[in-house]
Amino acid sequence: MKPNKNLGVLCLAAWLVLTGLVTIIDLSFSGLGTIMAVLAIAAGKDNYDVEANQTMAKNLKGRLLLAHGMLDDNVPPYNTLLVVEELIKANKDFDLIVFPSQRHGYGSQAYYMMRRR
Repeated sequence: MKPNKNLGVLCLAAWLVLTGLVTIIDLSFSGLGTIMAVLAIAAGKDNYDVEANQTMAKNLKGRLLLAHGMLDDNVPPYNTLLVVEELIKANKDFDLIVFPSQRHGYGSQAYYMMRRR
């Protein structure tokens, strides 16, 4: 019988939930992200495939406003540019605001962002 590589990953997911390191009840951002990553690995994908917004760009309906701080060291600006590229390929309309001096958030330019929404 051939060993199943994914069995270990599924056991890890179960262990994370049973030990309380990841809670499914409150679906906290980090907990949900961990569960998605573990289940994606078990399915033979990485968590970037599951959470990649650019793969869903073609499904856009309605209006979209993207905003990104160029000094963001949490989510690199090129992640937003990947979405932009796919939106253009799919001939979708969208707006993009770039905050040159902001990190992960609007900071001192929050009022501007609120006005644009």
